[in-house]
Amino acid sequence: MQKKLFIIVFIIFIAVVSIEVYDNSTEKTVRTSANQIEENKEMLTAKEAWELAYKDAQSVMTDPLLDNIQSTDDTKESPNIKEGLNGRRTAWNLSFGNAEGTVRVCCKVRDGKSSIDFVKENKEGLFLKGEYRISDLKVDSAYAVKKAIKVKHIKPGNPTVEDDWINGYHITIYGALTNPDSYDTTMVIRVTGISPNSPNKDGESLLAHVFLDPRTGEILSASKQTGYDSDGRTTWVAF
Repeated sequence: MQKKLFIIVFIIFIAVVSIEVYDNSTEKTVRTSANQIEENKEMLTAKEAWELAYKDAQSVMTDPLLDNIQSTDDTKESPNIKEGLNGRRTAWNLSFGNAEGTVRVCCKVRDGKSSIDFVKENKEGLFLKGEYRISDLKVDSAYAVKKAIKVKHIKPGNPTVEDDWINGYHITIYGALTNPDSYDTTMVIRVTGISPNSPNKDGESLLAHVFLDPRTGEILSASKQTGYDSDGRTTWVAF
């Protein structure tokens, strides 16, 4: 009887956790006609920002492929430790390219609205080629930040701490070199926060990165800053 009761409780627990994760990663509807998000206009996940900017990039090239997307503190809002806590930020920068490397478009998303920052063209195809489609992103920033906090215990950047450098959590999606024997890149989602060991013995604030697979949500690696060497360069260790 006790064993049966334990199994029932465990199943309920798993169901509740699954619902919570699903709720945190649910995408909001995009109002394409107004180029705005109907809900949470100012705070967008990485995927929502990507979907929004994609519409602008599409006005310049037929098939915009993402080069990278990164959140930024460049916002009119007051610095806030809660920025990125649920994987949502008010400001994002994105760059797109075509498969031929002839067109490059940079967009910015601010407060739920997208605009083109600049467009460059090169007939010789010398630009970085775009690589990724929205369909490649199976795990959004809401899940990524939640997992980075739960597993690696990274903390948000505190705007009242001058050394923290960042506000809240930052998210970047880009192609990284994950194989030392190859120059081929793999799409990763990076969550940046403050190291769980910050500040160090010298009172210095320390950053931390957690790298996840955007297709599976698996943590690929994590690194935390330990301090600075004699030349003032940051030193890092895996954790």
